[in-house]
Amino acid sequence: MNKVRLQSVKGEVREVDGKMFVPMGIHTPGLIRWAKAGFTGKKNDRAVSIIAESFGLKRSVVFALLSGEVDYEVDGDDVVFQWPDDPNKEDK
Repeated sequence: MNKVRLQSVKGEVREVDGKMFVPMGIHTPGLIRWAKAGFTGKKNDRAVSIIAESFGLKRSVVFALLSGEVDYEVDGDDVVFQWPDDPNKEDK
């Protein structure tokens, strides 16, 4: 089994054209909860596409995560779960 960690992205203060701003961060546990709430279970589910593209995961991994087939835990600001093979390989 592979331990998969989806890490949150923190917004960091940046200066652009002499102005300071903080770009929006991504709180991964909240993003996963949002995706699960909107998950339809259909093959072309938009939430699956968003999570798969955001984290570079296979759609089948994300489908299992959002459907509840795979349990996950929240570790700080990250989401962690187990997957039997490489979660980043292309689906066939």
